[in-house]
Amino acid sequence: MKNTNNLSLIIKYEGISSKVKGKNVICTPEDIKNDILIYPYICCAGHKTIGVGCVIDNETKYDNGIKISESMNLFKTRLIEFESMINKWLDKSISIDQNQFDALVCFCFNIPKGAKAVCEMINENESMENIQNKWLSFCNVKGIPNKGILKRRKEEFQFFSA
Repeated sequence: MKNTNNLSLIIKYEGISSKVKGKNVICTPEDIKNDILIYPYICCAGHKTIGVGCVIDNETKYDNGIKISESMNLFKTRLIEFESMINKWLDKSISIDQNQFDALVCFCFNIPKGAKAVCEMINENESMENIQNKWLSFCNVKGIPNKGILKRRKEEFQFFSA
């Protein structure tokens, strides 16, 4: 599978965020409609990020902001990288459906090492119970369990196992 059809799960959890008056905020539908200028923010894991959870490697890039439409293009470009990772990690003899692929890409977008571990389990034909346990184990932020991340993992896995 090459393209993620269901981006809504990633956008639901990542949001389209910006830094306003020193605080991280989720952009409103009105902000999106008006294609406002957004600015980098620091995510809960401490990474400089812009738009839909796109981590910024260059410390000063985007400091002057970008339009939401530009951040969505950045998101779609970055998403291709994560889709490629899943395609690389899954054995070519393994058949998964679009929902499973989308759930793995959502997981990978947030925690690549977790998605890789799950792909290895899928390749080894592990039970769904074992895959679920591994999937749900990646719910910490800086070593501390995070209820929001656990909720995301549960929804991703539900999407994967549907």
